[in-house]
Amino acid sequence: MTVLPYIFSTVLQLLIIYSLMLAFRFLIKTILKSKPVQSRVLFYFNVFCYFIWIVFVLIKVSDSIGENSLFVAPVLLLLLVLMWDYLKNFFLGIIFSFQYGFLEGSYIVINNKQGKITAFSSSYFEILTGSGKRVKIKFKEVYNGRFEVFRGELNRIFRKIKLDTIENPSELKTKIMNHPLFLYNSTYKFSEEIDDNGTVWFSFYFNVFNYKEAKEINSFLNQILRAPV
Repeated sequence: MTVLPYIFSTVLQLLIIYSLMLAFRFLIKTILKSKPVQSRVLFYFNVFCYFIWIVFVLIKVSDSIGENSLFVAPVLLLLLVLMWDYLKNFFLGIIFSFQYGFLEGSYIVINNKQGKITAFSSSYFEILTGSGKRVKIKFKEVYNGRFEVFRGELNRIFRKIKLDTIENPSELKTKIMNHPLFLYNSTYKFSEEIDDNGTVWFSFYFNVFNYKEAKEINSFLNQILRAPV
């Protein structure tokens, strides 16, 4: 088998497989249109596609090295080097899929980023932060630092303090929002209010992911509120 026909047949096979995947994806979207289960089915369909690509690549590599090692092996090695970052994330994405399952809509903390998972790709997933920014997270980040999935109800932190006991409310707010456990989403608020007796209060509430973090950040609040702010 010469090199050019082999490359042509490989590309043709790749296009056929890719076209079939697109056709099945379109079919799934059509049948499950507007149904909540659509995202979950597409997620596991993508996992299945990952395995198809792995099998395809392994077969072609084995076949090419066996018959055209002098020409094809260096090309494959070069492609491997150029695509290493993508391939690394691709395979870690498969591990992630089996380890964590379908997480779309779940809140996560990953290193210093936090937000809600909105979409998956072959080498990354996308989160929506509390500020409305969409951030792409490569799967290698999951395994190179802190990663936590939050599946339950958020824990709310609430405090109401007399304003005259705080020297600098803006500095207090900054310290709280800079805490690594502070959850930036739409459910936090800092405000000043006057009650019926004319007393001015500084109040705030925000969420954290779990009870353990709630205890930790409450200890932090007790500490800074005892000191002049």
